[in-house]
Amino acid sequence: MRAEDHSRSLGYRWNPAKCVVLNCPSDHGGRRMKLYGSPIPKEPSFSYLGVPFSPQGKISTDLLLRRNTASALAAMRYTLMPIGIRSPKFSRLTASRLYATFIRSKFEYGLCLCTFTTKQVALLEKAQDQCLRMAFGGHRTASTTVFKHLVNLPSMKERSTTLVFKFILRVHFLPEDTLLSILRSFINDLPPTTRTRFRWPTLLTSNSIWSNPALTENHASTADKINYLSSPASVRRTVVAYRTQVLTSIYRKPKPPVLLSACRPYLGIDPILTLPMSTYDRSRLVRWRMGWLPGRPKACRCGHTHASRAHLLNCLRVATRLDVATNTRPNPLDYVLNQLPRKIPPTPSSLLFSRWSSWWPTICQIMLEIEQICKPEGEYTTEAADVSGKILLDKLRPVSTESSSLLISPVD
Repeated sequence: MRAEDHSRSLGYRWNPAKCVVLNCPSDHGGRRMKLYGSPIPKEPSFSYLGVPFSPQGKISTDLLLRRNTASALAAMRYTLMPIGIRSPKFSRLTASRLYATFIRSKFEYGLCLCTFTTKQVALLEKAQDQCLRMAFGGHRTASTTVFKHLVNLPSMKERSTTLVFKFILRVHFLPEDTLLSILRSFINDLPPTTRTRFRWPTLLTSNSIWSNPALTENHASTADKINYLSSPASVRRTVVAYRTQVLTSIYRKPKPPVLLSACRPYLGIDPILTLPMSTYDRSRLVRWRMGWLPGRPKACRCGHTHASRAHLLNCLRVATRLDVATNTRPNPLDYVLNQLPRKIPPTPSSLLFSRWSSWWPTICQIMLEIEQICKPEGEYTTEAADVSGKILLDKLRPVSTESSSLLISPVD
């Protein structure tokens, strides 16, 4: 037996009592399997390190996904929900990071060993969407596409593809005397018709990153890929290139999602979640991006029966007030929001401050007016009605020359 020979050659020993044989040959008239002369227990199914195996000795992907999703949803309800992550004043970005750190790992357990059907991927996506709706307070059918884009959170299909890709890399970098490396060499030496019985070739051919040379700077051979992907930076670039390819394919559809198309067409955390601003301004901008503002059909104060996004942009003269063309893509308001700096520069320029000292208070005023139209019964405190945008503008205000000289002047 190969397992016994391998253990003897490396000086370790398996415990036969802790091993299990699935689909044992003795059940079909064959001999009983032994290890070091001791019979190995036989079972119809078995879970090893939390990964369930079927009677055929294959990973039971359906059962693994059901266990993972049940564990993740329970952790979301009883771990993160009690700390108030769906509170309006709780940072949506922080909520997404808490989810990615503590909950998503429960979805991901064992996924790097699996191949998935379309139905199985849909089950993973649905479960992740449930967790995200708990995080941002959406109703049970609310779309999560824009939220994932705003916080730069990959879909479960992207994530599972990335996990399998990284597993493939780890296997190639294992020492040659490890059991998995020996099995890989054994499988590679088999005839193509026999090789298909094993999962390893399927992982290689079905993985959208490993099997696409365009993502690894056109390195097609295994040796060239391994050489290129030997550094963490090149692995990160490859994963980002894959996710960018997925995002680009969505944008290039004949009818791309309207709300997603209004956001920045590249990966990264949207500045409306990171730049300094009041809780009220941030909430309005996030709800606008996600299509919650306007939400349910409401009559406009101008008398129009439906205050839709398109109507509000026209009724409130957004293009004129922001001094941009009416036909600006994707629309005047989102166009300006997409110009926000990713972060506050160390030394803000006068040009940057001049632009946003005009745009930002206008945007805050427009968002307040939209909210007042959609929620005419709402009462607004002085802080909620403040549209000066002072918090952001104070950070963008350039340091004057006189102030700079005072900061660097020597102390007598």
